[in-house]
This record gives sequence, structure tokens and C-alpha cells, in this order.
Amino acid sequence: MPTLWPAERVETPAPRWETTPQPEAKRARRTSASLDNAQLSLSSTLSAETTWTASDICKASQLLARPPCSVSFHDEEEMRRVYSLIYDVFRYKSILNQALVDTMFLFQFPQFQKQTNQVWLLLYDLYKRRFLPRDPHEEEARVELFDSCGLTELDAHLWSQHVRLAAAVARLRIKNNALKLSQLLPPHLRDEKVIALDEAPVTGWVNTCRTEREEISRLIERAGLVLSKNHEPLTPDQYRWDHVCPQFLLCHPGKRGDLAQSDLVRKHCVVLQDRAFCLGPATLARLLIELQLTGAVLMTHINSPRTTAYLASLLAENDKIDALLAFGAGSRKAEYDEYLAQLCVRNTRVFAEKFVDLPSDTNLLEGVCAVLASPPNTYSGVMDPVDLVCSRGGDLGMLEVLTDPESASRSRVAGILEEQRRTLQRSMSQPQVQMVLYETHSIVPAENGDMVRRLVDEMNELARCRHVEEREGDDPPPNLEDVVIPPCDMFEVGDIVDVCKKCVRLEEEGCYLALIRRTVREITRLDAKYMINVAESRGLFGEEPGSKKPTTASRAHKKRAVEETTAALNKGKGSRRSKVEVERIAAPTQASMMRRASSGQESVDSACPRHYTHTLALLMSRGRDARRWWGEAARYALCQDREEPLKLTRTDRPVFPLHVRRVELEVELAAC
Repeated sequence: MPTLWPAERVETPAPRWETTPQPEAKRARRTSASLDNAQLSLSSTLSAETTWTASDICKASQLLARPPCSVSFHDEEEMRRVYSLIYDVFRYKSILNQALVDTMFLFQFPQFQKQTNQVWLLLYDLYKRRFLPRDPHEEEARVELFDSCGLTELDAHLWSQHVRLAAAVARLRIKNNALKLSQLLPPHLRDEKVIALDEAPVTGWVNTCRTEREEISRLIERAGLVLSKNHEPLTPDQYRWDHVCPQFLLCHPGKRGDLAQSDLVRKHCVVLQDRAFCLGPATLARLLIELQLTGAVLMTHINSPRTTAYLASLLAENDKIDALLAFGAGSRKAEYDEYLAQLCVRNTRVFAEKFVDLPSDTNLLEGVCAVLASPPNTYSGVMDPVDLVCSRGGDLGMLEVLTDPESASRSRVAGILEEQRRTLQRSMSQPQVQMVLYETHSIVPAENGDMVRRLVDEMNELARCRHVEEREGDDPPPNLEDVVIPPCDMFEVGDIVDVCKKCVRLEEEGCYLALIRRTVREITRLDAKYMINVAESRGLFGEEPGSKKPTTASRAHKKRAVEETTAALNKGKGSRRSKVEVERIAAPTQASMMRRASSGQESVDSACPRHYTHTLALLMSRGRDARRWWGEAARYALCQDREEPLKLTRTDRPVFPLHVRRVELEVELAAC
């Protein structure tokens, strides 16, 4: 890997900032060698020996342009280096902007007022160089690159004002009694909060859609690394497999550049990603195996295409899962499809539509058994914002939100909470969904535990109200507390610790997971095994050879057990309607009784109780119908006898003569 910053500087004469001679005490001095070898980078995501080049500055300038220009990167390391520079510029932009205001730079050079992002970028680079000139060995290449990006004029004007800018920055630090400039930043943007990232292991997952884990291990060991089987800190010549996330790789932080520039990453055999964004997919894949769910899996939002690809690679190893449905791609659907195609992921369908805006009668959700709800959040628990932005394909909007102190406005937070509520409500309203795994990367309780408990209570209350409305015709009307709700209509918050065999401190990872599942403990799976068991219980396959015929005592015992179960379901709180329906469904039919009698399993009482009851009611109703008919006929005859005889009127000039002028009604009453 080429050196991006020389280890030893060539001493150059101090620049003459004034035309008149100055005393020795007032002359600008170059920093000593010890200061030159100190930590020059203000970025928490770059190591002390790593900095950016003129090419990185040009690419960052193109990304910060309005509108942004498309930029291609040679490898993962260059992409991370450029976005680390932009991240630092966004972090320090309030200080840099104040220095520009104090020196009236934009007032003197108004042509740059529409290029504030580029002004912040070059000013931050100037501050990082301690307001000293650039390395003369790179001057020729820098001039050529800056000319192609249109930064030459801006860089020259900033250098002409570098003395005043340095004084303005120093006054800001002294005015606020800050030993370091980072102390002027908000607490969540200071270097101390993310300095541990330099010592964190490099993480990534093996793309099993392109290669096997054993092949990756063989290639890594051929490169000189040794597998570590303990949980001690990794040395530069060691690597380790994660015990929580399947197919997840950990290396020493010093190997980040080598791994990012290797063919394993370039050919998408290994995908670099923060471990916090893979805990949700890994937990969901483990839950699907434990609960033996069958069908499709739904992802409500695509926060990162790398996370979607990791979940798809885990689901590809589960034969019971058909596909992964990912929603919320928006205008980047084609980009996500292309990325998944490069990773050879074929079991995923990406949709541009929002999950919460899908119509209720859509056919896309048929067969979905589990949901990974990952709605937008404040990302206040993210430990490495640069990794998040790189995994999202370079989302500068997300980077601005994470570094803007005013981004946590009430309107934005209210919109995030509403999106989370609608996502959970729509996920839990699907009757075929057995569980919902809720994932956020926030430390705000209103987005995590409070949101989950509130939605579970709301959905359970809606289920109670719905069952009360179904029993409005009962007499007396039922109370809300007396209504029995089926377990399949109620939700509860599960325990993630019971699922994970190894305990994980999710708070330290910057991740929150909550399992929402139905209260029914035994999930009914409408598969072939279930249908065969139902057919056997109804005797559709006949008598098995060598099986004993059921005795009268055993049949009576089973009948009493069914009656006791039915009575327990309808005791006290059950409605008459549900009792009648349970008895109707549980009662044998005439066909099943005749089948058993023909197979020799039923010797007595082979008549169907339902058929016998229907026939008896029909015979009894015939006598009642005859008596009712004679009674109605007698009442009609008596009524007609009391009325006046029917008289037919005629006009003065009839068309046809009437031979009958008067009709006498004679009725003989029959004895009833």
C-alpha cells in the first residue's frame, strides 16, 4: 500500500507572511519534528498515520457539489477515506463557518457563496495542515487535479487569507477555554466518543452465494493469518469467526487497508460491514430455524443493501424459506438490484413501494411468515457513521443528519416516530405473520422499548374491541374484561436472550432488537404433515393393518374428553354462538360414521347424531305445520263471514253485460 503521508518532512523555509521585518518573537515558526509525527488527523475514523491525498480532496469536492457528481472508487479503502474526510468536514462545519464569518471571507470573495461545501472542505484541509504549505513533491499532481475540479482559484484565495483564518480559529478556541478544537463540538461529535473505533476489529461477512467459508479460510491462512479460537484481543497475524453472526469475520484493525484492497472484497466474496447492522438478520435467521416457520420473509425498509444481502445469504441456507421481500427502495431500486446481482443474490425481490402504503388487498404479502421491521430512526446509537454511509452506497444526506446538531427537531422526530408506529401496526395486522423482529440503532427509549410496548397494548386492545363487537347481539351484553380472546389474536414481547445462546450486549453494539410474537405457544403449520394428521384423525385412510379396534369404553372416554374440552372453552365467558359452532365442527358427519361402520371400527350407534337430530326435528315440525294451516284457514273463514258480501259495481254504459250481480259466500267450518 503506498504511503499517503511521508514519515519525515523536508524542512522548508518559513513563509514570510509580512513584507516588513518582524522581531523573532513574532515570526511564525514551523512545528517541531515531534509535532509533525503527532496525530495530525482530526478524524476519528482514520488512523494517526493515514491522511487523504489531493485525489481524495477532488472526489470529496465532486460529492459535495450541488448537484453532486458521480464518483467511482478504486476500492473500499479509498471510498472510506473520502467519506471520512467529508464526515470530518460536516462535524467541524460550524467552527469553520464561524471562522469564515469572522474573517469576512465570503464577503471579500462573493463568487464562492454558492460553494460553501467546497470552501469548508479546503479550509478544513488547510487547518489539518496547521496552515502550512503543502508538500512540494505533490504540487504538480495537485495542480492538475485541482484544475480539473475547479478548485485552483478557491485554494489560492484561502491560502492568501490563511494567517487571518488561523487567528480566527485560535480566538474561537481561546474564547471558549478549549484545549482542543474538538471540545467546541457537541458531545456526540467529539473525537473522544469514537476514538475506540481505531482499535475495533475489522468486520465483514462471507458471501456464501459466491464462495464457501472454507475457501475464505484457506485464502486467509495462505496470506499468513492464523485462526484464533479464544476471545482475547486479536494480534496482527490472527483472525476469528464471530460466535453470534454466522459467516462473520473479524480481523485486526491494522489489516483494514489490506483487506479492503484485496481481491476478496473487490470480487464481493467478503463484504465489509459493521457488526451492529448484522445482529438483526442473524437473530431473525436463528428464530426462523427454531420456530420452524415456512414461507417468505419481509423486510420493511432497506436501510443498507449490504444488510439485505447478508439476510438473503442466511435465508438461502434455510430450505423452508421461499424468498425475501424488501420494500422501500424508492428511486434506488435499480441500483439495489444491480448490487444484489453482483453479489449473486437471487432469492430477494426489491420493491420501490413503501411497506406502509401497500393496499390492504395486495397479493404481495401472501405467504409471509415473519417480518424484520427496520423503520427509519435517529441512528443516535451508531458507533461508526462512515461505515453506515458506505454500506448505504454513499448517502450524504444520512451523513449530514448524523452531524447536524439541529437535525433532532421536533418535526423530524415526530415523523420518525409516526413511521415506526405505522410500520409495526401494519406488520402486526397481517394474520399470517407469526413474529415481528423490530430493529433500531437508537438510544432514545421512545423509539425502542416504549414504542414496542405501546403498539403491543394497542393491538391487543383492538383485538378485544373486535371480539366485543362480534358479541353485541348476546343477551346480556358482555363486558370487555369477560371476553375470551384467542391466543392467535394477542401479541407479547419475547425475550431475545432466550433465543441467543450466547449473551450479547446490544446496548454496547448500538443496536436495539425486540421480538413481537403471538401468544400462542404452538404454531399451527398448514403443511403436508398437518394435513395427513387431520386425515388420519378423521379415519379417511381406513384401518391400519394390525391396529386394534377401539373399544366402546375408549370411544366413550374420547367423547367425554371432547365434551369436557368444549365445556371448558365455553364456560362462563364463552358465547352461545361459539359453543354452537364448536359443537357443529366437532360432531361427526353421516359420511364419516358410515365409513367407520363399513371398516368395522363402529359396531353400534353408527347413525350420525346430526342427521338424526335433523330428521327428528323435521318429523316433529310436520304436525305443527298441519295444525297451523287449519287454524289459519278457520280464522280466515270466520273473518270473511263477518264482512259484507262482495258487490260488483258497474258503469252506466257497460262494455259487456254482467250476468252475476251478487255473490254469496257460504263457508262450512270444519272441526279442527
